[in-house]
Amino acid sequence: MQFTPAINCTHVEVLYTLTMGLPLEDQILNPGVSFIGIDPSWGERTVGYAAIDHELQLTAIGQGKMKDALAFAGGRHNAIVAVHAPPRLNQGVVRKMTGNQLDMRLGEEQMHQRELSIYKTPSQMSECKRWMVKGFTLYQRLFELGYQFNKSGDSAKQIIEAAPEACFQIWSQGKLLNKRSLEGRIQRQLLLYELGLDVSDPMHFFQEITRHRISMGMLPKEMILRPAELNALAGAYTAWMVVNQSENIELLGDAEEGQITLPRE
Repeated sequence: MQFTPAINCTHVEVLYTLTMGLPLEDQILNPGVSFIGIDPSWGERTVGYAAIDHELQLTAIGQGKMKDALAFAGGRHNAIVAVHAPPRLNQGVVRKMTGNQLDMRLGEEQMHQRELSIYKTPSQMSECKRWMVKGFTLYQRLFELGYQFNKSGDSAKQIIEAAPEACFQIWSQGKLLNKRSLEGRIQRQLLLYELGLDVSDPMHFFQEITRHRISMGMLPKEMILRPAELNALAGAYTAWMVVNQSENIELLGDAEEGQITLPRE
């Protein structure tokens, strides 16, 4: 798994472990809280990953295997991890409310009513998509590493469920372009940039386009983060808001099914 350090990191912040290629938080003079986003929805073997600090500076970003993201999260002493996946099967709250008409969690139904993008978590494991099952495993592994749901205990390692695509919808206040397309990636990176995160201004992408580059098919795509990284970074920012802008977030759904942390519209 290849994590890219932030351009503005200090020398000590870009040190890496010999085996994992991950930032050594314990060697930073004042690490504070790590805000981590993990998105397991990009294939059976791929997770998106991003981590920021209190000042919204990137400490790591990339995509790769779940075990590498878990190794990084496990090494944090004080962190909030935002996971883009449900923590468990739905517990039938909405089914009871709708006479078995809808099979989804309450938080998902509330987001659906607002026309926000969200998955539907089944009540049976056999009906779950593979990435959801991978998400269940991710939560369990985080629990084993000492993480607890936000405010459910006294651990300095906490977990929230985030909804990156819904975040982008709220922040854009308009139509989102396809998340896998280049223009959709530029749009999402611009939204994160305008929130103050330590990412490159995607508008510089257009300054790098020349007649020669176009004729050769050599667009500077490396300037724009990949979809899984953008989602993970939106999750990390949601985790940051829990600590720094708690008045601007809300929890949707039932605690027994897993609540979704969302920026206020």
